Amino acid sequence: MPTLFAESDAPIRAYSDQELTAAIATLQATIEKWARTKDLWFDCGFKTYDEHVDGEPRSPAAVSLMWFEGPLHNVFNGTYDDGSHDEFHALVDGLGFEWENRDGTTIAFYALDAALSSAFDSYFQWQWICKLIQPDCDDVYEEMYAHFARRPDDLHRLSWREYETLLHRIFQNQGFQSELGSGRGDGGVDVRLLQRDPIGDVMTLVQAKKYAPHRKIRLEAVQALHGAATVDGAQKSIFVTTSAYEPVAKRFAARTSGSMTLATSDDVAKWCETASAGIVTDKSALVSKAHVGRIIDDVSLILTQEAGPC
Repeated sequence: MPTLFAESDAPIRAYSDQELTAAIATLQATIEKWARTKDLWFDCGFKTYDEHVDGEPRSPAAVSLMWFEGPLHNVFNGTYDDGSHDEFHALVDGLGFEWENRDGTTIAFYALDAALSSAFDSYFQWQWICKLIQPDCDDVYEEMYAHFARRPDDLHRLSWREYETLLHRIFQNQGFQSELGSGRGDGGVDVRLLQRDPIGDVMTLVQAKKYAPHRKIRLEAVQALHGAATVDGAQKSIFVTTSAYEPVAKRFAARTSGSMTLATSDDVAKWCETASAGIVTDKSALVSKAHVGRIIDDVSLILTQEAGPC
């Protein structure tokens, strides 16, 4: 099969947006055709990194993500091997890409060629910048946070996915790099948090359970999250629920030396209150006399420099 973008000693060239989007489309179409031919294309599809994470792209950029369940889940997680795994690897490599099984339900694709990978970095970074240039929507989030800060019982009215998404937004507001899970087959991890630190990044795994008040979280669920954090090398874990915890679950969390936090709706309400207050404070700072004065000074300096000496 011909390679879309092969590595070579040729001079570095610039890739147009049309070429990059066409490469992604060809990659996706070729994989889908292969999977359909082998009768594997069920409960799967493609999405962008931004759709999956809703955050700034990393480098190297994931040019596409493929989510999967059904037969492909068995292929990529080692429970069914008829040669399809090796075929898939050869197929993707032949197109000039490599792939990574991220979490057992999602595969990320990356360009093999360094120049092409750099071009995708620039492309997706620009897409991210363009997304930020839009009407201010902080008012919507401020109202949402303020609502749940006042009425935490309304968390029960959310669907389980809306509950996970709300937590994802709260953690983003708190400065975390937050990655929302697929929602199905996520191995008990609904949100992954990364906190950048000069002395070492800190990863936190979050499990969310939207349960009725009488349905308390048992020991097994808390142990499972702690185990997932240990296997993934995460330094911390947070269990969040709309209900409460059985005493034995609390005792287990207390023995983790602070690496595990058990949170309830009261904690979520406090987080929402902090998020709401932070947005209001930020907006107040933007219209403060000192801030406006600095803007006027900066503009005056620019105009003076452009005018030149008299």
